Amino acid sequence: MAKFLLFNSTLSLLCGCWLAFMELFLRHPGYWARFSVAISISVIALSTILVLTLRLGIGVERWLLIGAIVLISIGGYSFLHNLSAAHFEGFVLLISLVLVIQGLMMLTLMGRRVPLAPAS
Repeated sequence: MAKFLLFNSTLSLLCGCWLAFMELFLRHPGYWARFSVAISISVIALSTILVLTLRLGIGVERWLLIGAIVLISIGGYSFLHNLSAAHFEGFVLLISLVLVIQGLMMLTLMGRRVPLAPAS
């Protein structure tokens, strides 16, 4: 399960970096707010990857539970907003599902002693 969280976090990191790059490249009105959200997604995903791979401890993992709630909020809002939008965007649907799944997995796995690989 921790390996799937690591994979999902890597996917979230790539999505967040892509969204941030596109916001800076396209510069639609209000892009700074969306750029900030994309950077937040990237930072939370990178932090999750570092905590899982470096095994920084339960105390650090518990701080990431706030990040899990943020990811669930961003993903849920994006999902609902996309459903009611005039133009449905498939990439928003996929990214919002990835964020919600990562947030839920972080809530269930982080803050406990869950090794990345089973002990032999």
